[in-house]
Amino acid sequence: MRLALLFSFTGMLSLATAQPLDRENPFGYPDAAADAALAHAEGDAGRLEELLAFPAALAIPRLDQYLRKRSHPEHTKKARELIPQVPGWLEYYQWSLAEAYKTANPRGNLSKYAGGPPVAEGWVEAFQNRIKIGAVFGSLSMLDRPEAVALLASYLDDRGEMLLDEDMGVDSVQGLAAHSLNSYFQRTTGKFTTTIPDKWQDWWVANQGLYPRLPEKPPKPWFPPPATPAPATPRPVTPDPIVEMIRRASAAAEARRRAQPASPLPAPAPTTPEPPPTALIPHIRTEEEAAPWLWITAIVCTLLAGAAAFFLFRRRT
Repeated sequence: MRLALLFSFTGMLSLATAQPLDRENPFGYPDAAADAALAHAEGDAGRLEELLAFPAALAIPRLDQYLRKRSHPEHTKKARELIPQVPGWLEYYQWSLAEAYKTANPRGNLSKYAGGPPVAEGWVEAFQNRIKIGAVFGSLSMLDRPEAVALLASYLDDRGEMLLDEDMGVDSVQGLAAHSLNSYFQRTTGKFTTTIPDKWQDWWVANQGLYPRLPEKPPKPWFPPPATPAPATPRPVTPDPIVEMIRRASAAAEARRRAQPASPLPAPAPTTPEPPPTALIPHIRTEEEAAPWLWITAIVCTLLAGAAAFFLFRRRT
């Protein structure tokens, strides 16, 4: 049941999920010419051949989407014919799988549902990469090519475990390969075989000589450079409309101020000159200040004269 849920989910993914997925561009690599060729074929499956002029990284993801569109049987049939004609198609699939497989089996607890020890580090990345691997396996199972069977069978020796979440799970890579092989032979022979990985592995040991041998390390295919390279200089920031309005009003006010004629400066107010400083001289008493002291001097002199006369007359007598 979990596996059926898984493939109903992976059916919505394009092969470009083997690379970082851009929701606005599910093909992974934007290209105006390739997108135009795909648009030409929307109403005419025969025009899908225009995509053969593009490298695998641009052509395969755009053709691959029709492998899962049951509502476009003519496009699906044409895509199955054209994908093997794209130069480097096998290397593209093989390299994409090898990159995703690098982190598909983290060490540690792989079940979020059972609890217990902490979930393995890299669990989320492994979950996403297995979804990508399942999507590529689904595409290979739709191609009537012996190389596709050999590529699927090369992952039967995987020994990873199922990744379990609280509400769904994703099978091991070995289980995904076995399921896709069964889908391939069921489609080509009309008979259900088995989805048990060990039985498919035994079949591969006995029959691998009938299929092409793939290189152990696939060469990296050519990928287009970024469609929008970073600008050499930072892009100008769009000004805030309110700030721009204030700036323009201030500039207009400054322009009006400068346009007005300059008014004459007012004459400076007259200032009273300060008097020169007075020379420092000894203080001279006025008559009013000296009057009280004259009476005191006269009284003292009279008393002294009377005292002197008293002593003189006393001696004579």
